[in-house]
Amino acid sequence: MIGKLSSLRWKETWRTSVWQQNLIVNIILGFFMVYMMANLLLVGFFLDDMLIKVVPNTSPMAVVNRYLIYYFGIDLILRFYFQNMPLISVQPLLHLPIRKNRLVTYLLNKTLPHPNNLAPLFIIIPFALEWEDYAPASESIIWLVMMLALTLTSNFFSIGLKKQMGAKNKTAAILGAAFLLSLILDYFGLFDLSVYSEIIFSAVIDNPLLLAVPILIAIGAYSWCFRLFRQALSLDHMEIKSQKASAESNQIQAIRRLGTWGELLALELKLIWRNKRTKSVIWMSAFFLLYGLIFFPQQSYVDNDFMIILVVMLMNGMFLLNYGQFLLGWQGNHFDALLANNIRFKTYYKAKFMLFLTVTAVSFVLTLPYGYFGMHLVWASFAMMLFNIGVNSFVIMFFGSFNPKRIDLSQSSVMNWQGVGASQFLVSIPIMVLPFVIYTPFALFGTPEMGYIALGVTGAIGLALHNVWLNLLEKWLQIRKYDIAERFRQPD
Repeated sequence: MIGKLSSLRWKETWRTSVWQQNLIVNIILGFFMVYMMANLLLVGFFLDDMLIKVVPNTSPMAVVNRYLIYYFGIDLILRFYFQNMPLISVQPLLHLPIRKNRLVTYLLNKTLPHPNNLAPLFIIIPFALEWEDYAPASESIIWLVMMLALTLTSNFFSIGLKKQMGAKNKTAAILGAAFLLSLILDYFGLFDLSVYSEIIFSAVIDNPLLLAVPILIAIGAYSWCFRLFRQALSLDHMEIKSQKASAESNQIQAIRRLGTWGELLALELKLIWRNKRTKSVIWMSAFFLLYGLIFFPQQSYVDNDFMIILVVMLMNGMFLLNYGQFLLGWQGNHFDALLANNIRFKTYYKAKFMLFLTVTAVSFVLTLPYGYFGMHLVWASFAMMLFNIGVNSFVIMFFGSFNPKRIDLSQSSVMNWQGVGASQFLVSIPIMVLPFVIYTPFALFGTPEMGYIALGVTGAIGLALHNVWLNLLEKWLQIRKYDIAERFRQPD
């Protein structure tokens, strides 16, 4: 039965028009993956030599064990946000005489050959083989089995956690916040995770009986995922989820009371939260809020005025850039419905503008703790927030009309080039260049504070004139609406 399900999945993939149209792209990606695997293989064979040069007089395995806890923590986060859920069209199969346990087993086994599981093997296995030069072969085998068990644990735990996100968002948020807090404490030397990591993983190597612990954890993660998916493969459970979704829709009635643009904004929020690709934009934008931790702890970057503008612009405006570049493409499947209804394009654009304003303002508030590295970072962030709202939001709404391509909202944004065209690269030019055009003259004359004021004032003026820009955008879309609708109707 597992073989039959695999055959059906392969036929579904091979016969789809998307696969046939993107055959050349898939072949190129295949060669790229082979190239990446070859590089990982080389890293695995030469990793011990590199560690000896970087950390002399220390066993390469001790160095690796010291940082394994960081590796698996980052690996879990990356899997959670970028690894797709194991899905097949199971609803047509539920009424057939197929045991649900077999369906769940197939779903979970399908995740094993995922690149996130295969890529580490190209480093782990060669490194374990090279380890025989420094320690007995039995220790390398124990370490290899431990790494395989922990990799499977990360795989199934991320899938289970992602499955739970629909019902227990707070649990996932608490786990992520706890790991982030531990990294921050480790960074400032208040709590050294690497010491405990080396002790734990070295203990498994020294005592082979402890190898049963990671194996049992992997089995437990698999069993947890199995129960979650077994429960989800129920028509009654699916119906309950749909009822919960309709109940949740009543929680944004306050937004609807703002008028027509409030109705459109509420629909926009539903679209963002209910679809994979739009949620990927949200998570990516949230991740970029931590972008400053890479630069600002280093004094050389804190004193670099141009780097400050670039970093705060990305932290405040990443959602604006990622979501706005596909401004019309998100509604590509129902753009005709917008034309058929008596909705002014100014109202449509106002809903988009209010979304950008809210998210950008929230991003600014969340970046206020960077004031620990200097209050001038807060003023720079505030100036860029105004500039992003008053200038960049209208620039990106204008350029967003040049991308009339439908977006498949059910697909993840990872390695997904659907809707990407030349306009995405063109829109980044004014977004990235305009702030520096205004700021550079003041910085060159030694008055960066005046540059912040100039950026903030420019943004404030644009914000005050938002009705003027919305009217101009309405006239522009009124001219191009039929051409855009025609392109949306074309098959992919």
